[in-house]
Amino acid sequence: MSGAFADPILATRGGDRPAAVSETGVTTRDALRRAALAVARALPPFERDGPDEVVLVFDHDRFAFAAALLGTWAAGSVAVLPETARRVHVGPLVARPSVREILHDTGAGRGVEVSRLLAALPDAEEAGGDAVGEVPLRGGVRVGGSRWSADEVLARTDAAVAATRYREGEVVASTLAPTSWFGVVRGLLGPLRAGAVVRVGLPGDVEGIAASLDRRGAGVLVTCEAHRARLARLRPGPEGRPRRVVTEPSAEHPLVVELRAHAGIDDAWAAELSGRLLVAFVGAAAEGEVRAAIAGWRAAADDVPVDVARVDAIPRDANGRVRPGDGPALFGRAPDGRPWEFALAAESSGRTAGDDGRGASFRVDVPADSSLFAGHFPGVPILAASAQLDAIVLPCVRRARPDLGPLVGVIGAKFLERIEPGDAVVVQLRFGEERPHEVAFELVRRGRRATIGRARFAPSVGEDAS
Repeated sequence: MSGAFADPILATRGGDRPAAVSETGVTTRDALRRAALAVARALPPFERDGPDEVVLVFDHDRFAFAAALLGTWAAGSVAVLPETARRVHVGPLVARPSVREILHDTGAGRGVEVSRLLAALPDAEEAGGDAVGEVPLRGGVRVGGSRWSADEVLARTDAAVAATRYREGEVVASTLAPTSWFGVVRGLLGPLRAGAVVRVGLPGDVEGIAASLDRRGAGVLVTCEAHRARLARLRPGPEGRPRRVVTEPSAEHPLVVELRAHAGIDDAWAAELSGRLLVAFVGAAAEGEVRAAIAGWRAAADDVPVDVARVDAIPRDANGRVRPGDGPALFGRAPDGRPWEFALAAESSGRTAGDDGRGASFRVDVPADSSLFAGHFPGVPILAASAQLDAIVLPCVRRARPDLGPLVGVIGAKFLERIEPGDAVVVQLRFGEERPHEVAFELVRRGRRATIGRARFAPSVGEDAS
């Protein structure tokens, strides 16, 4: 059973002691208390039985996140941290009936924008000499499939204090976004409980972080391996070199470790998926050399040639991770590393209603086990908008109008109904008379319009654009 703690994070030091520091100044522990209690008051009542949850969606404002996390616990709620601030990870969480509210710094219309809430609070002078209440720890946290009670949160925080050995008053900076539980414990809760000062207001990019650390250093840096390697190559000055670097554990592929040790490579990623090793690396530009490349090797018994292409950067999230699907996407592959598998079923009719020759109709059967559904969304498979266009609309258009040139853009697309595994979709196309390179499309599923829009194409080679 989870306990409740009066004020375990902030009460370890006096209220006038610093809690956070930014480029613009210092914030005291009492100021952070006021902010957290303001967040707790902003949460609406929860009228369902059982424990409630508050989803925290933060991208950059670390002080607002700290107030939101402590305020959530002060209200007795469980804080839920999505994997990233992207809709694909947030959507399934906020749909849960146990969710009391969404706290964020993203400017989204729904929920409470904590940054704006805190900006409206009176400062310390306006607040007068009123005593600041306690910020209790009465809720837990849920990250992915794991959940920790208040007791477990405090135990992990104390373990971080013992392992990291923060010093009184020293600055602790973190390159990890608030969606990293490791970063939250090592870069926020641990320092505050130990009397250290949390660095807030850091830029979102590694180059900006290095410059900021040079201007105002830190005693402890909490980071991940990808960020650490890039910071090391930026060679920060003496002020930007912390006495201790705490790196989030990761199970990197041995080839990544080998590539990172190479002097000419700035970043690398590798994964073994479906019996295929996919590798991406970005190297320092040099005359006559490739700046970046990706390559994939099949099993030795497979005689399919190696894929090689160019890539400007390896797509990493704010915590230095390559999100599921983003690595294989560099190779044009599904998140599990397999080739995208999609086949149109029988063409039901060469013409649409009206029989004027200016349309076409197709039936597309969406396989229940199609890799198009991988990762979108886990447990609630829905055919993504991009997959509908790439795997259904465009192949139908190419069959009906092979004379059209490359796709220029999609206009007025609306996604009205979800398309699910095993659905049969009727695709209706209409070709413009006044705009011969524009095709109107409509996807019908179970008798209802699921998707509508218009696709615009360039003229084919040698064709008059008019």
